Amino acid sequence: MNAHFAGIFSLILLLLFGCILLIHACVHYADFWSLLVVVPAVIAFFSPAVCYGYNRMDDVFRNAGNMDAETFRSCREMGWAIAGVLLMASYGIPVLAWYNAALGWPGVIEVDMALNCWVWAYLIWLRIFVFY
Repeated sequence: MNAHFAGIFSLILLLLFGCILLIHACVHYADFWSLLVVVPAVIAFFSPAVCYGYNRMDDVFRNAGNMDAETFRSCREMGWAIAGVLLMASYGIPVLAWYNAALGWPGVIEVDMALNCWVWAYLIWLRIFVFY
């Protein structure tokens, strides 16, 4: 029970710290283009669920679309691949936005730290609620 509580506490703490870092970077440097990192992060969060990634071999989901086991496995792997690609691509958004505005690298590093906090929170969420 204590490990579960510690995991949820760290998940909430990482989410809040990531949001604070992102908002601070955008407000302090007056460049709000970095808020676009939220879009691929949210899509990456939901893409495994859409592609049956959170349901390992659940017969209800596999038989709902009348798909065989190989198709189900391919859909699941595609969902995780899309999530990985979107998370990696989200690190490029602040680099482009800050390079074009000529504001320097401290803001890029701050936004990337916010993304790292969100990725760690996502991994903790997966461990607690999906792959328990």
